[in-house]
Amino acid sequence: MSKKLSGKQKGEGNFINFLAWKEAQTDDGFRAIVNLKDGVLGRNIIAKACGFGVSVLRQNPKVKAALIELESQLVAKGILPTKVEKESSLKSNDSKLLDQNKRKQSQLVVHTHRLESRITELEAENEALRRKLDRFEALNSSLIDIGWAPL
Repeated sequence: MSKKLSGKQKGEGNFINFLAWKEAQTDDGFRAIVNLKDGVLGRNIIAKACGFGVSVLRQNPKVKAALIELESQLVAKGILPTKVEKESSLKSNDSKLLDQNKRKQSQLVVHTHRLESRITELEAENEALRRKLDRFEALNSSLIDIGWAPL
């Protein structure tokens, strides 16, 4: 018979899952899940990757504190944009432009990383095709030498 876990045990398991997910991420991985609207990590993506609901990120005190700490570390590293304090008055146009520039810069970093990965894949594929072509050119010249020319 399987025992049901208590809420505390489930919470501890969720915290362990979050820590394991966090350790498995790279800086580029974090950049890929930035919610550019809010300048924070995408909660839905984190929850899905950890195997729990989004509510855990809000309601589990350990997970919530660890996420806030992680985001502050990522802001210090420059991976996440700095949070802009919301004022009751309207923002100046300069601060809006700075926020937009930071968002664009984050998007460009992610896009650049994807393009670099694609270039690496295509270069490897190109090299493999060149080796095949060299092999077939050698076979073709051998066939021509023995007097059998393919059509």
